[in-house]
Amino acid sequence: MAKMKVQSFINKAIEVEKLPTLYKLGKFMNSKSGKYLLCDCSGLIKGILWGYPSAGKYASNNVPDINADTMISRCSNVTTNFTKLQPGWLVWMKGHIGIYVGDGVVIESSPIWENGIQKTYCKGCGLSNRSHLHERKWSKCGRLDCYIDYSSESESAPSKPKDTKVNAFYRVRTQKHGWLSEVKNLEDYAGYQDSPITDVAIRVDKGKIKYRVHVKGGKWLGWITECDIKNSYKYAGNGKAIDLVQVYYYTPDDIRPYKKAKYKTNYGWQYDTETNNNQDGYAGVLGKNATKLYIEIV
Repeated sequence: MAKMKVQSFINKAIEVEKLPTLYKLGKFMNSKSGKYLLCDCSGLIKGILWGYPSAGKYASNNVPDINADTMISRCSNVTTNFTKLQPGWLVWMKGHIGIYVGDGVVIESSPIWENGIQKTYCKGCGLSNRSHLHERKWSKCGRLDCYIDYSSESESAPSKPKDTKVNAFYRVRTQKHGWLSEVKNLEDYAGYQDSPITDVAIRVDKGKIKYRVHVKGGKWLGWITECDIKNSYKYAGNGKAIDLVQVYYYTPDDIRPYKKAKYKTNYGWQYDTETNNNQDGYAGVLGKNATKLYIEIV
């Protein structure tokens, strides 16, 4: 049985992190409690390599049932210098282990913080904590190349760097002026003369984006994933003044590191729908008219 390619290993870790999970010692995404997949730290790695949670088989693909401390002992290139860390490497501390997926981010299953599979920040990796994640100091890192194929790290042919810039294009309709001209990134803002915004339309040139608005004095309207001001199902709003906006960006597979929507109305910046680091999960202030909108993908 061929080893799993490192990019497939990373992609699977990112995929399962988005599922509802709970930490449970001895589990490897092979069972559930209600809607929650159960998994411990080494079970995350073994479960992926064994094919869970979709079509897994215990101890398959020549991967034995080993714990975190045994895993790091079987790694190569083991180091305490985390600036050498590469995507797909394992990060370890006594009795605990995780998967580094790049951009300073580790995916691990832990009973603390979110009590399940979650993203955390690796201290000492030399990159900034751009996503404002919980931070952990690991002891060692290395390549689990007895079970994972890392050949793409060093054997792939040199290629021209890919343009990973993502542009956001957006426009708003205001009570006084109707639909205004489209704005690109932060070259300007969408809005005019502090007239209340009633409707929003957003698109990107790479990846996908979803967005929605909250009607002042009312409720959240549905998520929109398209952008066409001539079709009321393809922009966010119902012609009434809005006070809050939510935007979420989906990074395509061929762009790394992962990106997110950075946006605001008349007040402070919001990243996607995050609620950590004093973020509300949305831009704006409940009950106050939104009259300006700024968006970029970072």
